[in-house]
Amino acid sequence: MSLPRFIKSFFNPSPVIDEHIQQRLERWKALPEPDLAQPFTNIKFIILDVETSGFSLRKDQLIAIGACQLINGKIPLSQTLDVILRQEQSSSKKNILIHRISRQAQLNGIDPAEALMQFLEFIGKQPLVAFYVGFDKPMLNKALKKYLGIDLNNRTWLDIAFVAPLFFPEHARQHRNLDYWMNLFTIQNSNRHKAISDAIATAQVMQVIMKSAPENLKITELKRMEAKAMRIHQELHGQK
Repeated sequence: MSLPRFIKSFFNPSPVIDEHIQQRLERWKALPEPDLAQPFTNIKFIILDVETSGFSLRKDQLIAIGACQLINGKIPLSQTLDVILRQEQSSSKKNILIHRISRQAQLNGIDPAEALMQFLEFIGKQPLVAFYVGFDKPMLNKALKKYLGIDLNNRTWLDIAFVAPLFFPEHARQHRNLDYWMNLFTIQNSNRHKAISDAIATAQVMQVIMKSAPENLKITELKRMEAKAMRIHQELHGQK
């Protein structure tokens, strides 16, 4: 073992995982990969959103995960995930005013390893969609590494913040937030900043995109288009 890897493992030890959860984790790892060769409108996607104690990837913690499915362009509302991870201490009052997850709800949440395992079982190996993957993905990875010793770096991700402007270029002069796209497409969201509500709203934006996408567009081509949009945005604004 090289010295850098040794130092890294010393400061980031592997988590001690309950045997039952470990068995479920191994079953999740063994799941087959989805067929991504079909048109992306036919693929089952998992749309997700997270709530955190703040916006620092280093200091803040994952509080809640909301996720829904998008299957052949439809959102089965009976099949969703909405979990709050138990916190050792609740987030600030200012933070609670944003996501409205009370101090008591945070302290009485689900055991983090169990909550994250439920999340993995819900998503399977399907492609993941979020609005601002650059925040949601590392926050999820941070928690998954801490409690289950894995990450989602090898999963297929789509970022609606960059995908939506590809199909609505007249609205791409600025980097728009989720509220902009909800207003543009008349998407109602009475529980804004609640993870499951924002996940469903993001899925509805994805529905509009699917209706506007060329027939038989493959996800591999869509990922290439997304990557180009990200590069252009970075060149213009200096960040993703």
